[in-house]
Amino acid sequence: MNEKYYLLNDIREIVNNLKKYHKNFFGKKFLITGANGFLGKYFIKVILEINKKTKQKIKVLAIDIKFDNCEIYKDKNVKKLKKDVNKIDKLNFKCDYILHAAGIPSPKNYYKKPIEAIFTSITSTKNLLEYSKKTNSKFIFFSSSEIYGNPDKKNIPTKENYNGNVSSIEDRSCYDEGKRVGETLCYFYKIKQKVKCSIFRPFNVFGPGMPKNDYRVFPRFFNSIKKKQPITIFKSGKQTRTFCYVTDAITAMFLVTIIGKKFVYNIGNDKPELNMKKLHQLMQKSLNKKIKSINIKYPNNYPQVEPQRRCPDITKLKKEFNFKNKVTIMESIKRFHHWSSRYY
Repeated sequence: MNEKYYLLNDIREIVNNLKKYHKNFFGKKFLITGANGFLGKYFIKVILEINKKTKQKIKVLAIDIKFDNCEIYKDKNVKKLKKDVNKIDKLNFKCDYILHAAGIPSPKNYYKKPIEAIFTSITSTKNLLEYSKKTNSKFIFFSSSEIYGNPDKKNIPTKENYNGNVSSIEDRSCYDEGKRVGETLCYFYKIKQKVKCSIFRPFNVFGPGMPKNDYRVFPRFFNSIKKKQPITIFKSGKQTRTFCYVTDAITAMFLVTIIGKKFVYNIGNDKPELNMKKLHQLMQKSLNKKIKSINIKYPNNYPQVEPQRRCPDITKLKKEFNFKNKVTIMESIKRFHHWSSRYY
């Protein structure tokens, strides 16, 4: 198997995490937008691994504006549709689940295309909610922890009922506000049109498959390590994040999709909350090597304002699914290094 986009053991781990619920997948049909993206590929690969365990094959309609040569798209149970998600009007695919994962998640990228970032979260969401209504499928909207903006210390860890502290007129607003409107559309289609839907708010999910030019923390740090250059920490490095390895995040997302009863779910890890300097120290410890770092100003092509703290309350996941993040930060650093050292 080509491990360019993921690690085989990671896929098997997710499949094993979902073992109790495999029968819920059998014979179902998934429509996945952003199918060529970081998370989209994981969803498809996990589905194809589960397919090996049943004659009732799971079908996927994979939608994206472009596709690479990843082997998952060659499977007979996966149909590709190369199309701009904002221009989807008519579809002929009776599905059980719509996973709307299309978007421009990297700050460096949505800073370049702010208008596209807004409408990917609005126009396409409305069209797909209409299709969900038509097919009586469950709609899953991939929102973001960015909708919380910059919470005050009273709202850390951040619960799903926190309204957010977000500016509508800053560099990140194109992404944040687009996601917020997307959520509002889901809310009204749920209460007015009776569409079955749930919302994911992922918190700093990372893992193999992230492009080296993504410019989020892990790709940026490990790309520098591969080049034997100092890692670059923006400004003081005091901004904090909790990081969730992709196997735990995808497990939680599938659980919500298949059996989730609530409307909004934080997806992430509630500990440890790390500033960038502490993350640097843990990387050195985990990899047992000296890694140099330098503090720099925000680049000109990167949003100049970012949340200072980001840490989710994941009580809903814990109570509803008995969910527990299994991959520690130290282990996740090792796994990402194992992959990125070969493909960056």
